[in-house]
Amino acid sequence: MKIINKKEIVIEEIDILPGTYYYEDEDIIPHKFTLMEIEEGYQDFILESLYSYSNKVGIIIREDDAWDETDLPYSFREFILGKSGKEITEEEYEKERKEIIKKIIMNKADKYLKETIEEILEHGQWDKNPRTVWSDGTPAYSKFVTQKVFEYNIAKGEFPINTLRTTALKGAFHDIEAIYLKQTNILEEMHPSIHRWWKDFTRKLFKAGEYTYNKKDVEYIVKEGGKKEDFKEFHSLGATYGATVKRYNLMNKLLKGLEENPFSRRHSINLNQEQQKIDDPNALQPCAFETLWSVRSSAEAVSEKNGLSVKSLQEKRYIDLTLIQRSQDYITTSSINPAQYIMLAMMVCNHLTFKTGVKHKVGKLLHIVQNCHIYDRHINAAKKIIKRKETELQPKIELTCKPKDFYSHTIEDFKFINLEGIKPIEDKLEIAI
Repeated sequence: MKIINKKEIVIEEIDILPGTYYYEDEDIIPHKFTLMEIEEGYQDFILESLYSYSNKVGIIIREDDAWDETDLPYSFREFILGKSGKEITEEEYEKERKEIIKKIIMNKADKYLKETIEEILEHGQWDKNPRTVWSDGTPAYSKFVTQKVFEYNIAKGEFPINTLRTTALKGAFHDIEAIYLKQTNILEEMHPSIHRWWKDFTRKLFKAGEYTYNKKDVEYIVKEGGKKEDFKEFHSLGATYGATVKRYNLMNKLLKGLEENPFSRRHSINLNQEQQKIDDPNALQPCAFETLWSVRSSAEAVSEKNGLSVKSLQEKRYIDLTLIQRSQDYITTSSINPAQYIMLAMMVCNHLTFKTGVKHKVGKLLHIVQNCHIYDRHINAAKKIIKRKETELQPKIELTCKPKDFYSHTIEDFKFINLEGIKPIEDKLEIAI
């Protein structure tokens, strides 16, 4: 790691009580230590993580550049000794130091995954009269918490991909492909790798010419002399997901709006359309159902060509995405849902770069989940996951193709890196239907 500078941190050891505010007080003794010498580009991330961690261990941490070397120097070792309240061995000190550093710099997706699982297992509530069932007809109960919020700064290298279990990233893309690129609700038109995700939510229909029939209609027509071979069987999710995007032209409207009026506050896609619920009340309601899109602009210095040292400013735009999800099967889709929408945002940015000539990049992701749950048959898997060791790598998604039209993107345009050492979970995760 390249060493470039130091961060001086002041620690105030106090008891943090709900609803209590603390002011300057002689009883609150500040101490200082050097956090770490950090590679350029990571200082803010490390510091934000330390602030978050500090709230959990009962200390307040703030930056303070005013302190000089004579003011209460407080080493990392002394901090650990003070926190423990007793003398500790070299081995105990080293173990504690590694644990603190690990918590500070842990992959954010790993941190979210472990903390959320622990929260659900310890404080979650069991649902009652669930709609969902297992394939054998048994009610699929779940333990849940509400209003979970996950934040990632994609532009700074934070990605919502954990290293505690494998994530079906290619399948995640094909899911988005079906909804927003192909805009289909027909299983046979989706990539085969995701058929098992959706098959239990489909119903069998038949098509003859321009008309669609259900099974009873076909049986009646055949009984009256019609030919069974005239009817082509297919499986439909109903009036939902890709069918909604296509019916209301949602994707094209979003792309047009971002291109022609980028700084509008009205860029959104909502897959919950009331008329479709009326038309097809039995169709599966989308889980991740709404996205909000905002554009920020900045200028970056760009070196001129031909070896000249002259600099010029070039506009660059960031798209910040908010993903709203009513329900999340957390053990199955904790990384799949946010990762697939990062891929969608990358394709949108690439399309806008192609159309406008202005470079667009994904900025931040805010992921809001109203009901975050673990199914009863996934509890054992959840307990195993939180005992696993992280790989200490940050998995990333890269879009490797040149700027081009949104609808021409494929899975071949994406590259997934830093997935080494991630192991699948041994338990079979059955899908509740």
